Amino acid sequence: MKFTKAMITTVFMAVFLCLSGCSTFETLGDYVRENPVFASIVTRQAVARYISAGDIPQDQEVRAQNVTKTVSKVMAVLDGNPTTTVDTLLITIDSAIPWEELSPPDRVLVTDIVVLVEAELRKYEVENEPVKDSARVAIRELFEVAKSAAQLYLLK
Repeated sequence: MKFTKAMITTVFMAVFLCLSGCSTFETLGDYVRENPVFASIVTRQAVARYISAGDIPQDQEVRAQNVTKTVSKVMAVLDGNPTTTVDTLLITIDSAIPWEELSPPDRVLVTDIVVLVEAELRKYEVENEPVKDSARVAIRELFEVAKSAAQLYLLK
C-alpha cells in the first residue's frame, strides 16, 4: 500500500491538530489528561498508516518491529534517567530511527512528525532542564499507545 496524498494529509492534520491543541493547556501532560481518546487515536493512526504503507506483509512486519524498537529505546531513556532533557530524547529518537532504510516519502513523513513533536516539546521545556514529570507521563503514555499499535501488526 502506498501513501496517497489524502492519507498523508490526514495524518499530518491529525498530528498537527493534536500538537497545536496542546498550546491551550499548561503542559503536554494536561493535554493528554484532558484529551486521552483523541491523543490515542492520533498516535494509533499515525503508527498504523506508517506500518500499513508496507507493500507486503513482510514489509509491514519490519516496519512494526522498527517502531517497537525505536519506542522501546526512547522509553528506556525516559524511564532510566530522571534528568533526561528534551535534547536527550530527540537524540535518542533520531539515532533509533533507521533513516537509511526509509524510502524518501517515508523519510519526509517521519521527519515532519519528529519536527512537530520537537516543536511541541520545546514549548514546555526549560532549556537544559529535565523533562517535567507531567510531560514524562504523557510522553510515556503516547509511546505505549504507539508500541501497542505496532504490536497489532506483529500478532498477525
